[in-house]
Formats: sequence, structure tokens, C-alpha cells
Amino acid sequence: MRAASLPRLVSRTLAWLALVALAACGGGSEPRGEPSSPAERAWPPSDELLERLDADLATTLRDARAEVTASSAPSPGSMLRLGMLLDAHALPAQAAEAYRMLLEREPRHPQAAFHLARCLYELGQLESAVEQLGLAIAQAPERAPAHWRLALWLGELGDLEGARAALERALVADPLDPSCYLASARIELDAGEPALALAALQSAPPGLLERPYARLLLARALAELGRPEDAERVRPEGEAFHDWYDPWVDELEDLHVGRGAELGEALAALQAGRPQQALDLLEKLHADRPDDVTIQGMLAATHAALGHPEDALPMLEAAAARQPQHYRIALNRSINLQACGRVDEALDQAERAVALHPEHATSRFQLGRLRELLGHRDEAVSAYRSALRLGYPRQRVAPRLVRLGVPPEEVGP
Repeated sequence: MRAASLPRLVSRTLAWLALVALAACGGGSEPRGEPSSPAERAWPPSDELLERLDADLATTLRDARAEVTASSAPSPGSMLRLGMLLDAHALPAQAAEAYRMLLEREPRHPQAAFHLARCLYELGQLESAVEQLGLAIAQAPERAPAHWRLALWLGELGDLEGARAALERALVADPLDPSCYLASARIELDAGEPALALAALQSAPPGLLERPYARLLLARALAELGRPEDAERVRPEGEAFHDWYDPWVDELEDLHVGRGAELGEALAALQAGRPQQALDLLEKLHADRPDDVTIQGMLAATHAALGHPEDALPMLEAAAARQPQHYRIALNRSINLQACGRVDEALDQAERAVALHPEHATSRFQLGRLRELLGHRDEAVSAYRSALRLGYPRQRVAPRLVRLGVPPEEVGP
């Protein structure tokens, strides 16, 4: 069974695949719009948080924390390393604090400024992320990845003119960067301009259209232009995940520690469009560690990303048995139960996720979706309003509130 509702609740980078359980790396579930729990926000990283992590990762983070906290004037290198370690293991709230601390010392540190923008984005603070990324670009305007990332974020905000201008700057910075053309195609498709998306892909450097994600965008453009046969001819087999390349982001992968390093190979296979290879790797790890909640969670997320929520549920149920108080596991169970058509059970899990973490915006949004689906109008409006108040992206919530009869002036811009 393939669920049309799953893609918006699966990370655009799939980095969240390693984050379903705090026992792994401490991080998030849905990519944006969710405040972290208190233990994830405390600075410096607390022993309570480190005790939840993989043992090797916890040791590495303790050492990096000690390098920063033992001195009244820690070195910029030690602060950047701590931030990047936290960032690499999906602790964006913690990583953001490390980057901020470094920027207080060195306001013109382009890498810290860039990574801070990414962390703000992951925390659901899209407008702040755009502003911060602008500051990072001012310090390193020659970096094409920062420009096309800004274009993608402006596209999410509905600023098509700004997104196109950012893409033009990206192409000036590096006309051979394939991600510029992928970003352009996706932005134009989302704006309802398939002809412009097709033109962007066709003007790309040689070899780009051999990539699964590029072919997926091409197929979508052709289909929307009324060429279904051509679309099917170029559509990639299996799932095609987002295929962005940014050297500064890729540096984070080299920092994976312990279990994260093992899982990183499976994640890389997924991002390269090789889902069966990823499944084979994860199933081998699962056979060796059948009770490992992290591996269970990543297997579940892999099945969900591949459009097989019915295969994700057994893994999530096993993870829930070992960590019954984990709100993200409850949320992911809700999403997959809904995708399987088990709406009443999905509602129970969404309510459980909210009860476990009342300040979690994504759980509130999921609760609203289910209450709307069941015809509970007033309860759905209440849940959506809560999600909005907690920082869930307005552009996703506002149309639902208007559809339920809330006056647009009450929803806001």
C-alpha cells in the first residue's frame, strides 16, 4: 500500500531516518516545526541527554564538551567541532547553541553561520533560517550551495521571485553545480510551471539526467505537460530521493560515531536511490541486534519512505515496547497507521504523542489531520491552531484552517 500523505512527513534529506529513537542520536522525527524536548535544549549538552546516546557517541561528545567548557576562551576549532558533532547526530537545538557561541567570538565565521541557518531550518524556524542564511551568504558569496538552498527555502515561503533570483546567483557562482538545476526544476514544478522545470533540467550539465532524482523531476514535468508516455519512459525504478550535494554538509557525515557510522552506510544508499541495498544493510544489522531500538526505528522509517507503511508498523511496535514513553515513536506509529487506513488507531497514537510531549508541533499537526479526517471540525481547528502557535510552518497549516471555515484574516498571512 502506498500512501500519498507520507512524503510531506518524510524528511527531504532523509537524515531523520537515523533519529527515530533517542537511544541513537537524540534528534527529531519530522523535519521541521517541532520544538525539542527540554533535555534536547539544555546547554551545554547534559549528562541526562548523553546517557541516552550510543556509548561511543556519548564518549566523543563528552570529550568535545570538555574542550569547550573547560576554558573561558575555548578555541574556535573546538567550538566548531562540538557544533558539527551535535549537528551530524541530529541534535539541531544543541548544535545551534554551539554555532551561536562561536559566532559571538567570530561573527564572520561563514561555516558556523551557514550551519546555524540549517539548524534553524530543522527546528522549524524557516523565516529565521532564511535571514541567517543571508548573513552566511554575505560572508561567502562564492558558495553556490548556499544560494540554491536559499532558493529552496524561499520557494517554501512562496517567494517565487526571490527563489528565482537566488538560483540566478547560484548559477553565477558555479554554473556546473548540478544541484542548481535540480533546485530550479523542483521550485518551478511546485509553482505550477512544468515547462520551466523541463527547460532547467534540459539545460543542466551532462550526466545529471542519469540520476534517479533528476529523472523523477523530469517525469513529473513531462506528465504535467501532457506527455504521460514520455514520463513513464524516463521515470526511475523504485524510489528516488533528493540528491543535493553540498561539501560543507557532506563534512558532517565524516563525523558519525559508533552506531551512527554503521547506519550512515544505509542512509547513503537510500540517498543514492538504492533502497534495496539500504534494506539489506539494515536487515543485517537488525539480525545482529534484534532489540536495538535505533535499528528498528530506521528500518521502520526506510519502509515508510519507500511507501510501505504496513512493513514499518511491526518495527515501530517493537520500538514502542522498549521505549513506551517516546513521543516520536508514537507520532511515527500514527503516521503509518493512517497510511494503512487504520485511522482510529492512528488517532490514539497521535493523542499519545501529544500527551507525551505537549509542545511538539508536528504531533499537534498530525492530530489535527486525523480529527479533520474523522469530521471533528472544532477539535481539528484547535489542534491546527496549537501546531501554528508552536511553530509549525504556516503555509502548511493555514490552508487547512481556511478549508475548515476559519476566516483568512484570523489565520494570518
